[in-house]
Amino acid sequence: MHHRPQHSSIITKTAVSVTAVFLAAIILLIFGITYINSFWMHQRILTDKQEFVSEISRSIDDQFKSLTTPLVSLGNQSAVHRLLGSNDTYDASWLANIREIETSISQIHIYYDHVVDLVIMNTDSKILFSVTNALSRNYDFTGSDWFQKALEQPSAIKYVPPHGVDHYSRQNEKYTNVFSVIYPVKKGDKVEGYILCEVNANKISSLFYGTNYNSAEGYIMVDEEGRLIYDYVSNRDPEEMRDIWAAFNRNGTADAPMQTIKNGNLYTSKQIQTTRWFIISETSNEIIRNSTNSIWSFAIVIGCAAVGLCILVLRYITRRLQKPVDSVIERISSYDGSGAVAFDDMDNSFGEITVIRGKFEEMAGKINSLINDVYVAQMHQKDIELEMLVSQINPHFLYNVLQTIHGEAVLHGDREIEDMLSALGEILHYTIDHSDEMTTIAREIQHVNNYLGFYKKRFPDLFTYSVDCPEELMDHRILKYLLQPVIENSIKHGFRDRKEGGEIRLRITRGQGIIVFEVFDNGHGICAKRMDEIRTNMELALRNPGVGISNTNARIKLKYGASYGIVLDSREEAYTRVIITIPDKETGDGYV
Repeated sequence: MHHRPQHSSIITKTAVSVTAVFLAAIILLIFGITYINSFWMHQRILTDKQEFVSEISRSIDDQFKSLTTPLVSLGNQSAVHRLLGSNDTYDASWLANIREIETSISQIHIYYDHVVDLVIMNTDSKILFSVTNALSRNYDFTGSDWFQKALEQPSAIKYVPPHGVDHYSRQNEKYTNVFSVIYPVKKGDKVEGYILCEVNANKISSLFYGTNYNSAEGYIMVDEEGRLIYDYVSNRDPEEMRDIWAAFNRNGTADAPMQTIKNGNLYTSKQIQTTRWFIISETSNEIIRNSTNSIWSFAIVIGCAAVGLCILVLRYITRRLQKPVDSVIERISSYDGSGAVAFDDMDNSFGEITVIRGKFEEMAGKINSLINDVYVAQMHQKDIELEMLVSQINPHFLYNVLQTIHGEAVLHGDREIEDMLSALGEILHYTIDHSDEMTTIAREIQHVNNYLGFYKKRFPDLFTYSVDCPEELMDHRILKYLLQPVIENSIKHGFRDRKEGGEIRLRITRGQGIIVFEVFDNGHGICAKRMDEIRTNMELALRNPGVGISNTNARIKLKYGASYGIVLDSREEAYTRVIITIPDKETGDGYV
């Protein structure tokens, strides 16, 4: 038999084609605009970063000027010249010079914030004045390499990057990030001595961030040769710093801010005019990506909205144009075995659709009687089943009867029957209470104790059992019937054909984010083949819930998630251990 292939109607094809073209045009337009906007945003971020680093450079430059300008003023004071020209006589004149210098320095507040020490020394490295006495008086300053190299700088103020702690009286690690500022004090063309100022680079770095500190970016200060002066990253690999500096210097340095991308970060550099050092901004590309990603995310949302709108328009058009077809499909889909329904030919304007609808209604009338016969028979069967259900004993009635018998046992003083009826009543009440699928560990343990109590009455020597549970877990809420199926398996299967010597241990503990229930018995154990069958049943129970331990495992996974459930450990004729894990997490309404 050959079947004709199904084809979409011309109406549907036309509507889909027009909508697809229109949708493609909208998407191309949206993503074109988004790409341009994203590119503009990227360039805007780069430009803003250049402007910001330039502003930081100007601020640092002003800071250096405010730091070094007083040095020039101090070097021109007559007290400094007199001190440098003195003959080491500690007389009243020497003391007056010292006091005048101290008074001048005390008026320069920035020194107290940033300066580690400020000394005045002669050309033989002899220190004549010191603010904090941090520098060593036995160090040959003027003869050191770093000092002589600094004097080669053409500017009046000489700047020296951090150069170790050898020139300090105490070689403390806190002095490792200190740079030096040297001002030669001259009388005419002759150098009389030097003012050496030791500046804490970490204090200067406070200007980099201000109040808007962003953890995704930081600042580095290097000299003209790329040697590190300040780095916001502790213990940076020197090789990494050399790579960053080399990336900037491929095309030489320039007065304008320079930018490069290295190791996934954006680096923006600007030279400080006063010192000729460089400020380098290290910005994570994450900042740029987040900005552009937000634009693309918005474009995707708009694109999805456009797709959704086009789909709605397509559905509207096809429904309006294909209403006759839809009316037939709706009638066929909603057919419930009733008889034929009259319809207006105008609702089915296409002749073919009118014929199909007419034939369907004719068929409906013919098969209605057959369906009705089957339906009546099924309803009769339902009535029989209902009568059987009504005739069954009501569990609540049975519970009330047990309570009455329990009262009689109390009146007659029969404690054993009283206890058994009380326990049976609790079991029945626990079983028929469907108001909440959750219970507490304490109630579940009580239910297990009642259950095991009856077996102990029947088989006093068959087994002993123990329960170990911390008091703080007793009020923890868990699923009902979590433990009974496992305990029941231990008795029915583990102690099968036994008369004595059985042992059941229930231990409840709290782990890292979980609660563990461990049920151990010394019964027959489970053979390997049967163990595989049980595990298979436990997996299938998620799709086809059954009873027993498989059902319990399925309930746990459905309630708490696939990472929780039951694990079996058994050795034939030795033991069986069942481990149940659930999350140690509660809310007001139970677990989530």
